[in-house]
Amino acid sequence: MLMITSLTIENFRGIMELKLNNLGQVNVIAGKNNAGKSSVLEGLSLLLGAFGGIQSFRSLLQEILMWRGWYGPQAVEDLFHIGAEFVRIEAVQNGIPWILTLKKEVKGINALPTFHIVLREVDEKSPKLDTGFQMHNLVDSSVLSSFLLSSKFDPNLNFEFVT
Repeated sequence: MLMITSLTIENFRGIMELKLNNLGQVNVIAGKNNAGKSSVLEGLSLLLGAFGGIQSFRSLLQEILMWRGWYGPQAVEDLFHIGAEFVRIEAVQNGIPWILTLKKEVKGINALPTFHIVLREVDEKSPKLDTGFQMHNLVDSSVLSSFLLSSKFDPNLNFEFVT
């Protein structure tokens, strides 16, 4: 059975640094609104999603961005803690430490920002995943329209909730 025994998150959303040790098979994350509970789960999801390859990671990242609200490349920027250039998520799984690193990169004056992802075992020389894509087209129009079409609207209510 795969089990994560510790989790460290740096520069992800509102989390500057978080270390959770001695995790068990069942863990409870509790706190006030806007304390970072969802961010912890999103960070862990991204790390585990990276094991499935770039398509799995990208699909999961799109889902997270849509759930929080897609408002263009700034939604991707908001994955990073204020002023941070990288996100680091580390988990020890069955005694093996794995690190997911997300970086913002701009190469050249007129270049569009790129989102670079690396997943590696700490002692492993070649990463399991090392790729990138441009931030401006991370959530394409087909994903956006299918997400919006799947939302439910009740005309008797004065609001619409989209998840």
